[in-house]
Amino acid sequence: TTFAERVREIVEAAAFAASQDEPVKITASIGVSSYPSTTVLSVDDLFARADEALYRAKADGRNRVCL
Repeated sequence: TTFAERVREIVEAAAFAASQDEPVKITASIGVSSYPSTTVLSVDDLFARADEALYRAKADGRNRVCL
């Protein structure tokens, strides 16, 4: 989660050139899963847990990392 949090902070701090008028600020919601884990028995489980964490991050207010 430390790496994901650093990525989220870098994205939040960056200004992206989407037009010639003003830079665009964006944020990132990141879902993290890990292996080995008692709930992760396959690659599909790994992605399912990360996907669930991503949706939790969005539901909890976005611009965050959830495990």
